[in-house]
Amino acid sequence: MVPQFKKVVIYGVGLLGGSLGMALGRRGMAEKIVGLGRSRKRLERAVTLGALHEVTTDMEEAMAGADALISCVPPRNIGRKWNDFATLAEPGIFVTDVGSVKGSIVADAEAVWGSDHLFVGSHPMAGSEKGSVEAARGDLFEGACCFVTPSNKTPDGAVTRAVGFWQALGARVAIMTPQRHDRLIASISHLPHLLAATLVEALYSRGDSSPLFQTVVGNGFKDTTRIAAGDPALWEQIFSENSEAVTESIDDAIELLGQWRELISRRDSSNEIIARLAAISEQRRSISPEEPGTNDAD
Repeated sequence: MVPQFKKVVIYGVGLLGGSLGMALGRRGMAEKIVGLGRSRKRLERAVTLGALHEVTTDMEEAMAGADALISCVPPRNIGRKWNDFATLAEPGIFVTDVGSVKGSIVADAEAVWGSDHLFVGSHPMAGSEKGSVEAARGDLFEGACCFVTPSNKTPDGAVTRAVGFWQALGARVAIMTPQRHDRLIASISHLPHLLAATLVEALYSRGDSSPLFQTVVGNGFKDTTRIAAGDPALWEQIFSENSEAVTESIDDAIELLGQWRELISRRDSSNEIIARLAAISEQRRSISPEEPGTNDAD
């Protein structure tokens, strides 16, 4: 059964917020989709692109009569606003977010949202290095994994509502605690972004920033570092809000790099390197078995 809402408020209308509005509209899941943010110009651009029905920069106006609120702003930003939203929200409202850090967001939310509000954290794995509403797509969530992260304080019915909501948008739902989510995402999203940034930084640290880079860098480097072009302010918040899990992942990576350094520096390690790379190659294929293998070395 497709969830139906009279009025959905989307707080923050960039890539995810805009795509969410388009997806809700495409599926007829809301009678009215209202965008809330600080810049009326950007909000009105979202209307032009078909992501919203109405816009406002006034929170009280946005929340009047709303039966769903989806926060699509960076993690630290929403934590500062939960209390304001909760003060204005009507009983029974469905509330979730799309933040990639769940522990701090959920803790802040549960400190202010009461049992008469259906709050539960969410995280659709559908982001991109392109964060503006110009990149929004109505099919962004189709086939994507979306985490729903209840705690022992989550109201009855909130998880069921969230699962139905994301499934109706075409997502695959995984349910886990906020703490488990943050440890997992540190490894599969946050550390990869940091490593991509480090690869770019390492290239330029050699002291040659000439245009030659742009003509000789191959697809392997470009594919591996694509995400490093993401919004720096957003990623500072993500690293900061999930610092414990991210630093643990960094420590693991440093240990593995040390092992590789030792192997590569030895003259008698060829067989060990081949065996290790073969095992890693098999592990990578098991993640996305539909992807073809490659022997390209750029």
